Amino acid sequence: SFATLGLDALPLSDTLPLLPNIARAAGLQSVRVSGDEREVEAVGTLAAVDIGVSLLSMALLKASYLSQVARRAKEGASYPASAVTHTFQVGAEVLGVAIGPRGSNVRRVKDMPGVYGVDIQSDGTVRVVAATEEAAAAARDHLDIVAESFP
Repeated sequence: SFATLGLDALPLSDTLPLLPNIARAAGLQSVRVSGDEREVEAVGTLAAVDIGVSLLSMALLKASYLSQVARRAKEGASYPASAVTHTFQVGAEVLGVAIGPRGSNVRRVKDMPGVYGVDIQSDGTVRVVAATEEAAAAARDHLDIVAESFP
C-alpha cells in the first residue's frame, strides 16, 4: 500500500529526525520526503501505512504544539521596561499550597488586573511581574504562603 500525507503548514523539519524510528515502529518498507518537505510518502502494508501515518501525524502535532508553546514563552518573556518584579521564596512544604490544586492559585493570580506573569520554580523561588507595585504586591500576597509551628 502507498500513502501520501500532505503537511500544509506543520513543522516537518522538527520531525525529520524521527522518520526512521516512525518507519521502523510502523513496519513500513520505505518513507520518502518531498524536496519541499510538504509531503511524506509511505510504502508498506495497509496496516503499516495506517500506523505510520498516525505516528507521523502525532509527531507533527506534538512538534507544532511545542513550537507554539516556545513562541508564546518567548513572546511572554518580554515585559514593558516599566514592569515591576517581585521575587521571593516559598518553603518546599507549602509550595503545593501556593500553586493550588491543578495550578488554580497561579491562574487566579495571572488573571489579576495588572499582573503580566508568574513563574514558580521547583526550589520555591517565585517571580511575579506586574504593571505596578500595587499589582505585584497583591499578587505576592496571594502566593507568599508561610508555614509556622506553635508549641
